[in-house]
Amino acid sequence: MRFLDEVFDLLGSVTNAVMYAAGTVVGIAAAGVVEFAQVSIEKYNEYRERNRSVNLSLQNRSVHTSLSQINDSIVDLERKKRRDGALSHGEKDQLLSLCSQREDLVGEIRNNKELLMIEHLKENQEHFDSVRINNENTHILQFHVGQAVFGKKCRICGKPMVLQWRRGLSTVGMSDFFWGCISYYEGGSQHTEPFVQSDLDLFTKINRKEFEIPASVLADIVRNPGPQSSITRRMNGVKQEQTDVYLCPVHLEPMVLREKREADGLLDQYFFGCPRWLPNRQGCNQIVKLKSPAQLASALEAFYGNGIF
Repeated sequence: MRFLDEVFDLLGSVTNAVMYAAGTVVGIAAAGVVEFAQVSIEKYNEYRERNRSVNLSLQNRSVHTSLSQINDSIVDLERKKRRDGALSHGEKDQLLSLCSQREDLVGEIRNNKELLMIEHLKENQEHFDSVRINNENTHILQFHVGQAVFGKKCRICGKPMVLQWRRGLSTVGMSDFFWGCISYYEGGSQHTEPFVQSDLDLFTKINRKEFEIPASVLADIVRNPGPQSSITRRMNGVKQEQTDVYLCPVHLEPMVLREKREADGLLDQYFFGCPRWLPNRQGCNQIVKLKSPAQLASALEAFYGNGIF
């Protein structure tokens, strides 16, 4: 059983439980924020008593290395199947075994992420609280778009779902957000699901300066030449680097920050791509467009420890 599964089992009725890499839990309203924090820290202390020497951050690096190697083998077999039309019985068994190993490693990554989140909560309790999303603070939700999501699966194909909002909107309201299946990028399921109220109740780190101002004010600030120049300089300083705040939803490998050619402004300039992404679209097509000021803040925080400000 994963760490947060144990916590929510103890808490009882919970409408939803989705964890983001930046340390945000969705859908704990039924349990209550205070009780969630208390139980989580208590369970974390029990874990630490049993595993005093474990360095979770270093442990996740080794898991990602193993996962990358398994993904290499899976990709080779899938490429062979496309080329030859079929796999031998031995190769089919090998592929099934590799996929099972990948699922186990994905479980380890999820568990480590949850433990790291509660570790951070324990050390910074005064900076965490519940936030209810409304039309004034939708940038808080945008901050998490594209980050690793655990616990939200497509009911059609079982693949992960990710946060999205309707295209072409400069001002985003609560009703514009939805869950989208990752198969959309693979030419598969285009299943979407609307947000429910529990999806708009977050337990997150609230001492981000971007969260202290309305979404409209943040958008106005980022339109100014000074902030744009600072953001561009800092983003260019980490181009081609990876961060596990953003994980490919297919391969669960840390995504790479890339720059778009001939971009139409700052909010069209950068994106995260799977390390298996290729410009000729022969690799993994999973990308995360950084199309809002809040997402730029999230990316900067992932690399530098602080966002736009």
